[in-house]
Amino acid sequence: MFVAPQFLWATGAAVVPLLLHLLSRRKTVRIYFSTLRFLKLAQKQSSRRIRLENFLLWLLRTLLLLLIAFAFAQPFIRSHSGGGFLKRTKRDVAIVWDESFSMGYESSRANVWEESRQAILSLFAKLEPGDRVSLYMAGEEPFPLIAKPSAELDKITTLVKNRRPSNGSSQLQPAILKAVESLRDSGLRERELFIITDGQAVPWSRLAVATPVGQTNVPAAGAAATNAPAATTNAPAAAGKDWPPQELVDKKIPVFLTLVGVSAPENAAPVQVDVYPALLRSDIPAQVWVRVVASGPERDSSVTLYVDDKKIGQQNIKLGNNRVDETAIALPPQTVGTHFARLETPRDGLPLDDVFNFLVRVKEKFRVLSVGTPQDLFFLERALNPGGRAGGSLENKTVTADGMLLEKLDDFSAIFLCNCVPLPGQALLQLERYVRDGGLLIFVPGDRGQAADYANIISLPAKPLKLEDFATKDQRKTIRLVKPRDPIFSSLRLPAGAVPAIAIQRALRCEPVDKKTEVLLSADADLPFLYSRNFGRGRVLLLTVSADRSWSTLPLSSFFLPLMHQMVLAGAGQGEPPLSTWISSDLDLGPFLSEAPEGSSLLGPDRATLPIRRFINNSVTTLHAENVAQPGLYRLAKPGAETTPLLAINVPRTESDLAMLRPDEFRARMGLTDLYVAQGKEELARIVEEHRVGKPLGEQLLWAALLIGLLEWLLANRVNRKTASLTSRLLVEASGRVHAHT
Repeated sequence: MFVAPQFLWATGAAVVPLLLHLLSRRKTVRIYFSTLRFLKLAQKQSSRRIRLENFLLWLLRTLLLLLIAFAFAQPFIRSHSGGGFLKRTKRDVAIVWDESFSMGYESSRANVWEESRQAILSLFAKLEPGDRVSLYMAGEEPFPLIAKPSAELDKITTLVKNRRPSNGSSQLQPAILKAVESLRDSGLRERELFIITDGQAVPWSRLAVATPVGQTNVPAAGAAATNAPAATTNAPAAAGKDWPPQELVDKKIPVFLTLVGVSAPENAAPVQVDVYPALLRSDIPAQVWVRVVASGPERDSSVTLYVDDKKIGQQNIKLGNNRVDETAIALPPQTVGTHFARLETPRDGLPLDDVFNFLVRVKEKFRVLSVGTPQDLFFLERALNPGGRAGGSLENKTVTADGMLLEKLDDFSAIFLCNCVPLPGQALLQLERYVRDGGLLIFVPGDRGQAADYANIISLPAKPLKLEDFATKDQRKTIRLVKPRDPIFSSLRLPAGAVPAIAIQRALRCEPVDKKTEVLLSADADLPFLYSRNFGRGRVLLLTVSADRSWSTLPLSSFFLPLMHQMVLAGAGQGEPPLSTWISSDLDLGPFLSEAPEGSSLLGPDRATLPIRRFINNSVTTLHAENVAQPGLYRLAKPGAETTPLLAINVPRTESDLAMLRPDEFRARMGLTDLYVAQGKEELARIVEEHRVGKPLGEQLLWAALLIGLLEWLLANRVNRKTASLTSRLLVEASGRVHAHT
């Protein structure tokens, strides 16, 4: 097909070289000679060469004129059939628009969201009357701006101009499936699929690299959720067994991928925050640990801690080159209550993740329940209340095993069971529920129980096998930290260079129950000293020596008092509400709020009110809040009462990873070899034009004409420079004698 077919009339000029060659043929002059056969043979050979050269010249000149004529007619080759030679087929266009908050990246060179908007508007400008458009936003769930192809381009243009990126992450695969489905009723119309994104790898995590059917594609894990909101994760759902599915995109539908923004963006974001100890008192300092990840070149930066909008401290860090940096900022003692805190990195191109919000809950004292006989609890009581008088930060209550049944266990931050095994079944059920709901339970063995008496305690981190007695020469043991980063040891203070050493006469030999079991302390390298296991929302600890002097000298060592205190202070925070959580369209308030009066609501950072909804399932009531979409502090508003801080909300941190994919990786993840990849709207416009109109060949034909013209010139010069033929060099005298010119 041709863009300017009116120039095809010029192909008639191709007969001109033929006419010129016919008119310029030499006239034959007959000269009679005597029988000279060699002259006839030479004349025959010369004529053949001349005819061949003339034929080549005619062919080159004809081809030259044809190439010039065709070049002006601008022929093209269509890359997709469907339109006729005389009439263009109407088309349906489906657009998938990435709306994750990474699309809000800004730099001195690019505003990614605005570039994506302009790319879509430029597509609209190329549409013809009768063309239709469907538009899907690719967020955490696909959202249709226009679900079915529509020809109302003015309405769609207004929607595009008013759209803003969301505060969440995105997954492209569900939106692509929805967009392709919207094209299934297009009939004989041409169909096209456009994907507008910044090239970030995260939205493609469900589209793993194609592998043979039957193998499993597991996407790379997203950024780890913070230790505080452990129940909520940003990790994308696992890919299916045979992603990408063969039917993801019909092979007949051309797919155009447009990458907007910069190819190597810079970003830094605090992604994980922990407070040690987890349960704070008003009279003790703490530490705030923060993990910061960054992309881009290596550079110096900082992270700053604010509590109730007051600057507390700042630490310098090294960022960039896809490295992860951890640092700690001291948190001085705070007043009793709940405080809103945040960690900030300097503003960059993606300011939405420069702030990490969390809550700091401070209590006046912790209640501890110690279960056992006065003899078993003698040293433990003095460790928990070293002053020997009431009014300290720990309120320790001692009861016997039978008296424990009369206590409301949820009122205590931690429970010590000293030489209490075996326990009655009712007590075991209460303790199991207490731990599942977030309590801390510490088992301390004694002579009353044997290894078999622990068999019915399903929450134990390790299964006791036997009681082992040590010979005198083997009794001296050095206590070593196996998990020094555990919250129990984060603020443990020991004299410089001191290594706790005790004498152990008897210990409980155990076997870990599962992979969740951890050994926190060991006595030398061969004897686990303190086991730990998370159980439900709570935690269970198991010492392998008793709390009195009958098994070891632990109660007499300087290590005993800080260890008991740290187990209560750090471990008791296990059941506390998370420090923070993520934005959500449907947020379960269970970890933060067990009950709320009718009419209670959430007051967001923008002062908007979100109702608290109740759902009943199997007689269990759960509380939910919908559309918690703004990062910041959310307060609980009860009827007739003042608002209180309840939630600290952040944007998901997987989206902070700005690692980009290469064009070949996009093709592999979509299972498409004919994927059109464009960098920006200008290249997209060119690719679309070539696809819709065809590949123009005018320029190529002009280059070919230049080459043919050069060949014709060389051949013509060669012919003109040739020496005269043999017959032209012969001279015939009057006598009939023939001889050559000298």
